[in-house]
Amino acid sequence: ILGKYKEARMAIEKALRWNPVNFEINHAYNDTYRFENNWDKFYQLTLDTFKIAFTPKNLAICFSNMGTFFLEKGQYPAAIACYFLSLEYDDKEYTFIQSQLFYISTITNKVVEKPSWEEMKKLSKEYRFPLYPNEDVLSLAYYNGIKALQENKENPAKYFLSIYFNLTQDEEVKEILENLD
Repeated sequence: ILGKYKEARMAIEKALRWNPVNFEINHAYNDTYRFENNWDKFYQLTLDTFKIAFTPKNLAICFSNMGTFFLEKGQYPAAIACYFLSLEYDDKEYTFIQSQLFYISTITNKVVEKPSWEEMKKLSKEYRFPLYPNEDVLSLAYYNGIKALQENKENPAKYFLSIYFNLTQDEEVKEILENLD
């Protein structure tokens, strides 16, 4: 519904009532505020969406959205950190993110470099954005995966442990998954 963001939001709100933890629905809802340049609402909803992100691609989208928010607010160090974090989880948007980083370089007249991990932690605290996947998502995925494994339910074990592994790259979980194949 091009340009009709309030109407789109109403339709998406109905979908959210049916499935409030669907990442794609939440992301579409957030975008209605972005398209209206309601940056504060977009920021808050993006922070909320981090809580349900359970794939690397979901996290990359959240970090990219945070980068866009900080770019719009002129908070370039935070934008740069978020764009680089996005690439850590999914490099499919490499061209878009490189263009955003080039834009920041152009307007600041500085070479953009990936911040150190210490700098990212400082920016995360200062600008209130997460650095990691949501702990509840990780705990639920791990717990349900191990529980399914103990109950000899191989497919659910693979499903949940894959979520955990894809977000953490945990070597022990990788080994468990390899043994399930």
